[in-house]
Amino acid sequence: MLSATTNTAALTAQRFLDQSSSMASSSIAKMSSGSRIVKASDDASSLAIGNKLRADISALQQATRNASQGASLLQVTNGAIDRIGDILTRLKTLSTQVVNGSLSTPERQFAQQEFTELVTQIDQISSQTRWNSVSMLNGGDKTLASTNTLGSDVSAGVSGARGSATPGGYFNPTTASNVFNTFTGTVDGQAKSVTVVQNGSANQFKINIEIGNQTFEGYASYSQASGGSITMTSTTNSHNTFRIVNNAAALGTSAATLESDLESALSLDTTTSPPASFQSKALTNANAAALLEAGATTLGSVITATGAAVDGIYNLTSRHDTATGTTTFRVQHEDGSVYQATLPNASTATGQQTIVFSNGTELKLAEAQAQATATTNLEGVRFEVTRGSATTMDFQVGVKATDTITISFVAMTSQSLGLDVLNIETQAGGTTASAAVSDAINKVNIAQAQLGSIQSRMEYVQSNLSTIIENLSAAKGIFLDVDMAREMTEFTKQQTLMQAGVAMLAQANQMPQSLLRLIQGG
Repeated sequence: MLSATTNTAALTAQRFLDQSSSMASSSIAKMSSGSRIVKASDDASSLAIGNKLRADISALQQATRNASQGASLLQVTNGAIDRIGDILTRLKTLSTQVVNGSLSTPERQFAQQEFTELVTQIDQISSQTRWNSVSMLNGGDKTLASTNTLGSDVSAGVSGARGSATPGGYFNPTTASNVFNTFTGTVDGQAKSVTVVQNGSANQFKINIEIGNQTFEGYASYSQASGGSITMTSTTNSHNTFRIVNNAAALGTSAATLESDLESALSLDTTTSPPASFQSKALTNANAAALLEAGATTLGSVITATGAAVDGIYNLTSRHDTATGTTTFRVQHEDGSVYQATLPNASTATGQQTIVFSNGTELKLAEAQAQATATTNLEGVRFEVTRGSATTMDFQVGVKATDTITISFVAMTSQSLGLDVLNIETQAGGTTASAAVSDAINKVNIAQAQLGSIQSRMEYVQSNLSTIIENLSAAKGIFLDVDMAREMTEFTKQQTLMQAGVAMLAQANQMPQSLLRLIQGG
């Protein structure tokens, strides 16, 4: 039907032309972007999957770089361990060399000088081997913790002791200090056990008291009068002591009675109160406090510890020699080890003075503090060195946060290798050193094998990640990448339809002209 107001054919031609134009425009967008999906409505499901694959590929590419950096770090560490191995080879030669009867003492001393310098170099290598400021071969960072406030005197508390004596007993702990006093060194922990035995025919008791992780040993005479004392000394560190005071009667001849009374005083025979708990602090005084760190309550800015420092509690003292003008500093570890260092010309010291002990502890004194050591001695300042967590590094080598490889580095210090106390100035010392160096070489070989195996693993990780990235990229392409040939064919088709649509729309627009001629003819 011909209509003057509605050209149905033209509308139909226009609709198909719009469709062809839209499809052609879509093909142009896809081919120009290279993506099969230029808007979510093109394929919402494939877009979600493709975006997930894209994120995974990006993470895996970074994981590959992580693995590469880990391999590089291991290479740096292995290089340092190689040099330590070279030094150990020379130390083995020196320790073997001195076990030679034809050598004199001075010649062995020359060998000892080289031996000492090489051991020092091992510590330097272990402390200087770093990656991004993190040391790998010092066995974990050390931290310093003060266990006493400066200026505090001895403070020994005993909790849980009975308030009255056992009938017939020798100890009357009305207060703790009446029985347990005069603490020195480190006496910390809870009383665990008491043992008293007769010490042969010497008319003595032998007393053992276990406190914390230490056992204290002391001796008392049968005839000890009231008010007498028994000195208890740690079996692991003779500088850790305290006294037991007899406040009642003279000691008798029964070890069992004496043991029972001590158990009572320490509350080891009852469940109504906890066993005695001992805490002691190092001897300090106001002068020493002001000398070491004026106005401070911690030791952290004065005493530092390196990776070579042995963990544990230390007591620091100093003594000045007026004849030489030298101040000698002494740190004693709770295991009994003693380390000394000197400050020459203390009274005329200028600037900050750093006193370095062979165990890795350092004391940093300002000029005034250093000069003050010429007139005031330090008395038993106590501090504690604790090891940080072992030097470990995590590397994520996958998409998930749990896809990690952890690298742990063993300590390669002279102390951890057992080299810090060796002396080859005698044949016996050379024999001991030779065995110790052999053990150290074995430790180094084990460490290299462990790090080498992880390095090999890192290389395989990189290879595997490259393969995964390749395959995931191919999978992502299936979901997101446009098929250029197919899309070009589609574009050509739509372009042809557009041309046909334009032509047909023009023809449809001519149809109302026929109606006009019909009207004119009538």
